[in-house]
Amino acid sequence: MAVSNTASDAREGSFAQRFSIGANVVLAVIVAAAILVVVNMIAAKKSYRHDITSTGNYGLSDRTRSILDGLKGDVTFSMLYRSGEDDEVQRNYVSRTQEYFDEMQRYSPAVRATLVTSPMQREKLVAHLSEKFSGEADQHKAALAEFEKLRAELLAVIEQRVAEAGQLVSGQSWLSDFPVFTSVFTTLKADAETLKKVKEEVAELTPAGGIPKYKDAVDKAKTALGEVKGHLELITKRMRDLSDLGKDASQPGARNIATLRKVAEDLVAMITPLREAVGDDAAPFPKDIPAALKSFADAGVKVGADLEGLVRKVDAFARMYPAATQHLSWAASVKMGPLTARMDVGDVLQQASQTLSKARLVILGVIDSNKPDQLNEALRGARQNVQIMEQNAESCRKLLTDLCDRLATVDPASKAFLDAAAGGSLFGDKLEAVTALDGKFAALPELKLGSMADTLKEENSIIVEYQGRLRLVGFNEVWPVRESIAGKGTAAETARSFNGDSALSSALLGLMREKPFATVILTFFEPPPPPQRNQFMPPPPQSWVPSNRLSELRKRLESSNFKVVDWNMATTPESPKAEEGTQPVYVCLPPPPPAQQSPFGPQPGEKNFGEPERLRIKQLLDDNARVLFLASWEITSGGMFGGPPISPPYGYGPILSNDWGIAVDNSQRVVWIQPDVKAANSFQVVPRKFIHMPVGGFTDHPIGNPMTGTRFLVQDACLVNLSDKLPAGVTASRIVGVSDSENYIAANIDMLMEIIDKVQDPTAQGRVTVKAMPPHGPFNLMAAAERKDGDKEKGRIVVCGFGASLRDDFLSQPVWSEGETLKLDPPPSENVDLFVNALYWLINEPQWIARGPVPVPRVEPIEPARRKLIQAFVWGIWPAAVFLPGVILWSVRRR
Repeated sequence: MAVSNTASDAREGSFAQRFSIGANVVLAVIVAAAILVVVNMIAAKKSYRHDITSTGNYGLSDRTRSILDGLKGDVTFSMLYRSGEDDEVQRNYVSRTQEYFDEMQRYSPAVRATLVTSPMQREKLVAHLSEKFSGEADQHKAALAEFEKLRAELLAVIEQRVAEAGQLVSGQSWLSDFPVFTSVFTTLKADAETLKKVKEEVAELTPAGGIPKYKDAVDKAKTALGEVKGHLELITKRMRDLSDLGKDASQPGARNIATLRKVAEDLVAMITPLREAVGDDAAPFPKDIPAALKSFADAGVKVGADLEGLVRKVDAFARMYPAATQHLSWAASVKMGPLTARMDVGDVLQQASQTLSKARLVILGVIDSNKPDQLNEALRGARQNVQIMEQNAESCRKLLTDLCDRLATVDPASKAFLDAAAGGSLFGDKLEAVTALDGKFAALPELKLGSMADTLKEENSIIVEYQGRLRLVGFNEVWPVRESIAGKGTAAETARSFNGDSALSSALLGLMREKPFATVILTFFEPPPPPQRNQFMPPPPQSWVPSNRLSELRKRLESSNFKVVDWNMATTPESPKAEEGTQPVYVCLPPPPPAQQSPFGPQPGEKNFGEPERLRIKQLLDDNARVLFLASWEITSGGMFGGPPISPPYGYGPILSNDWGIAVDNSQRVVWIQPDVKAANSFQVVPRKFIHMPVGGFTDHPIGNPMTGTRFLVQDACLVNLSDKLPAGVTASRIVGVSDSENYIAANIDMLMEIIDKVQDPTAQGRVTVKAMPPHGPFNLMAAAERKDGDKEKGRIVVCGFGASLRDDFLSQPVWSEGETLKLDPPPSENVDLFVNALYWLINEPQWIARGPVPVPRVEPIEPARRKLIQAFVWGIWPAAVFLPGVILWSVRRR
C-alpha cells in the first residue's frame, strides 16, 4: 500500500510540475504577444526613425517642415509609374521616393501620397482631374468656340481675296507691276493654309475623351490669329499706299507725274555739256588737252548741281509715294565700271553727281602736273565716264517715262482691289474682330489643370495637388544627374542624386503662395531695327544672351511662382512696375556691343548702350534695388569690312568695378582641358566638356551651397573677380568657381582661335601645343554682394559669369554621357535652380532656398572571390556563432 501510495504521489507531482511548466510557457507567450501588440500600437501612432546611411540628409529638411506646417488643407502627391520587365533601377528610384513620402506622411497628417501604376489607376486619376477641373475651362471653351466662328469667316474672306489677287498677278494688270503685290498674294495664300491647319491642331488638343488641353489650344489659336492679323495689317497698309499712288497718278495732268516726266526729259540734255567739253569717243584728242579738261571740270560742277536738283525731285516723289519705289521701273540697270548693277533711279543720279565732284579734284591735279601721259589718260577716262553717264541717263529716262505711263493707267480690276483697300473693306471688319478676340484670350484665367494630359504619359513624374491647384514635378527634378563622385561607373546607368526634398517642397511652396515671390524684370537693351537700313550695313549687334532665347527660363520662373516682365531700355526709359505686393528683382542681360561705324555715317534711329542706361541701373541700386547681372564670354566681328573678332567690354563693368569692387573679364573664356603629361605646354580638349564645362567649386554661401554634390554644367563662362579692397560698406562673397587645377585655363580669343586651329589639324592627333600655357585655376565665376550705409541697406547684387548657360539652346540640349556607353543625359536644368536660389537671396528670403540634392555614393559590385567569403560568413560562420551559446547553455542545464 505504501508503495502504491508513493507511486501515486509521484505521478501527481510529475503532472503538477508539467502543468506549472506549461502554464509558465503559455503565460510567457501571452505576455510576449501583449508586449508586441502594445509596441506595434505605439509604433503606429508615433515612431522615431533615423537614416544613418545618409547622415540624416535623406529625410525632411527644416525648410520642408516649415512648409508642411503652413498647410491649410490636404496635399496629394500622385506618383506616376509604369513598371516593366527591365526597370529594376527605376523601381529602386520609385521605392526610395516612396520612403521620402512616408517621412512626409509621418510628419504631417495632411499629406496624401499615392502610387499610380496600372492603367486602371491612371484612368481613375484622369477622371478625378477631369471632374475636379472641368468647370474652370468654361471661359476657354467659349473663347475657342468664338475663335472657330471667326476663323471660318476670316478664311472665306481671305480665300476670296486670294482668288482676286491671283488673277491680277497672272495678268497684265497695274498691280502686277509691283513685286510687293506678288508678296501680298503669296502671304494671303499662306494665311489661308495657316487657318486651315490651326483648325486641325485645336481639334487634336480638345478631344471629346480624356483631358482636353485648353491652354495649349488657346495658345495655338492665339498664335495663328496673331500671325494672320500681323500680315493683314501690313497688307492693308501696303495696299493703301498703292491706292494713294494709283488715285493721284491716274488723274489727268497729275502734277507729281508731270514733275517726274520733266526729270526724264532733262536727264539726257544735262549730260550734253560734258560731251561737248571732251569730244566724241572716236574723235582725235584736241591740241589743248588741259583746256578741254578744265572745261569738263567746270561743266561738271553745273551738271552735278543740276543732278542734285533732280535727285531732290525724285526723293520728294518717293517720300510722297513710298509704294512707287516698289515698281519694276523704279530700278535701272546701270554701268559701274566693267559691271552692271540694278540701282534706284535716285541712287543712279546721286552717284553721277558724286562722281563728277570727285573727278573735278582729280582733273585739276592732273592739269597742274602738266604731264602729257597723265593728261591723255585723264581725257580718255573723262570720255569713258561721259559715255557711262549717257548710257545711265538714257536708261533712267526710259524707265521714268515708262513708269509715268504705267502709273497713269489703272485697269478696272486693280482699281476695284485698291478701292476696297482705301475704303477699309478689303477684309471687312475681321481685323477688329481678331483684336477683340485677342483681348479675350489675354484675359482668360490660368488653367490649374495645365497640360496634365501630356503629364500622364510621362514616366515617374509626380503631380502635386493642393487646394485646386496643380504642379508637375518631373523625374529629372527629383533625381537629377550628378557628376560621379568616385569616377566613371562600371554600370551603364547614369549616376543620380536625390533632390526630392527640394523639388517637391518647391512645388508645394509655389502652390501655397497666393502672390508671386517677386517680380522678375528681365532688363535688356534691344533697339528696333531702323525702318530703312542701308543694304550694305550688317544687322544691328545683339546681346550674347538675347531676350527672345530665354523662354525655358521664363517657364521655370513662372512655374516657381515668380512674375516675369520685360524691360527694353532701348524703347522704354522708365522701368515697369512690380506686381502689387511683390518686390522687383532686375535681371540685367549682357548689353549688346556698340554698332559698327558705317562709312556712310550714322544710320537713322541707331542706338547704342551707354552711360544713360548704366545711370538708370545705378540709380536703382542707390535706392536699394535687387539686381542680378548676367555676364558671359562673348565675341563680335572686328569691323564692318572684316578683321579678327574681338571681345567687347562688359556694358555694366564700370558700375560693378567702381561701386562694388567686382571686375567682370568677359574676354577670357574658362575652358576645361586634359593636360598632356608627356609633352610640355601641351594638352587635349574634350569636346563634351568644351561645350558643357563641369563646375563643382560651390562655397558655403546660401545661394551655392545647396548645389554641392550635383552635376553643374556651364557654357561660355567668364571671370568674375573680387577686388582685394572693396568699396566702403560693400560685403562680397564668392558663390561658385573652379578649383586650383591645371584642368581649367582662361583663354582669350587669340588662344581660343589657336586651339581651334590645332584641334582641326589632323596631323596634331588632338594634341594642342602652345608656346606658353595660359593661366590655370582657381577662377571665380559667380559672386554676391550687399551694400550698407550704416544700418541702411543700399542694394544687393549677384553677378553671374555664365549667363549663356541660361539660353534656350543650352537648357534644352541633352548632354553626352560621361561613361563609356554612348547615350544622352538630360539637359542641364540645374542652372535655373541656382538662378532661383539667387532670387530668394536677393529678396531676403534665404529660408526658401532648397537644400539641394543629396549625393548618394555609388555602391560598386562585390568581386566574385570576396562574395564567396561573405556568403560563407553570413550563411555559416555567423549562424554558428549565434547558435553556439544556446547549445552550451542547453548542455549545462541538461546536466
